[in-house]
Amino acid sequence: MFLWKLCRDIIPFGNRLQRIFGNDTRCAICGEADDLAQHLFFKCPLAKTVWFASRWALRSDSLRFDSPRNMMEWLLSPDFLQGTDEDDFGEFVRFGIYLFDALWTARNRAFHDHISPTWLWPWL
Repeated sequence: MFLWKLCRDIIPFGNRLQRIFGNDTRCAICGEADDLAQHLFFKCPLAKTVWFASRWALRSDSLRFDSPRNMMEWLLSPDFLQGTDEDDFGEFVRFGIYLFDALWTARNRAFHDHISPTWLWPWL
């Protein structure tokens, strides 16, 4: 359900939440940029660290997406894995999906409960 909502761009980020809660529109984890899907999943320092620490050593800050749907299309069929075996491809997709979920959970805990995402580090 989460990935479907992300593809449809109906996940409540920044400006949508500000209309409801009157909160700051900055990232609840780092406060460095606007609370947007691309920032949370690829540009936030926490996301960049996890992507780079992964076995693919991905420099997520160099990726550019026009929409959350483009992010999901990339995740489900990454160009850089063309020609690799099916197991590696499947492992990458699972890793990305788990990471998106973990980052979304970390963001919600930081936003709603003011809990720092340090609980995520053992997952690395």
